[in-house]
Amino acid sequence: MKKSILKSFVFLTFISISIFSCKKDDPEPTPAAPTGGGTTAATGSFVWQEDGGASITADSAYWVTGSWGTGIRAYKSGMANYFEINWDTINNTSVGFKVMVPPYGFTFIKGSDTYTCATNQNLTITGNSSSTLSGNFTVPVSGGTLASISATFTNLPYRP
Repeated sequence: MKKSILKSFVFLTFISISIFSCKKDDPEPTPAAPTGGGTTAATGSFVWQEDGGASITADSAYWVTGSWGTGIRAYKSGMANYFEINWDTINNTSVGFKVMVPPYGFTFIKGSDTYTCATNQNLTITGNSSSTLSGNFTVPVSGGTLASISATFTNLPYRP
């Protein structure tokens, strides 16, 4: 009986030590920030005008990048006013002109209307610092009652 208790004690001690001495896995490392960018707590602004009218400020705006290229996303009132703007090449954030190529280069959803550009359009990056982008564009659009959209974006943060 004493041998049985002793064996049980040794076995339980071994199991306890094994469980408590196991090192927990380190959490997955955060992916490296893209060249010229990284996550940031910066709050940027995206302001646009429809046909030269009043300025409208997005509730949320940021820039993204991936194997498909680089782009901007901006929202006002959820998806009621949504911009998806894309240009070629991952991490393409250098100052200068970027070409938005149809059919996915420029999309603006306003209510039930979806606006796009039929031809290549330029977007200008005017600043890139501390993982933020600034710039502007003016594009002719089709898909509803609007003819053009102009926008200025300032210090848009990177969002992975």
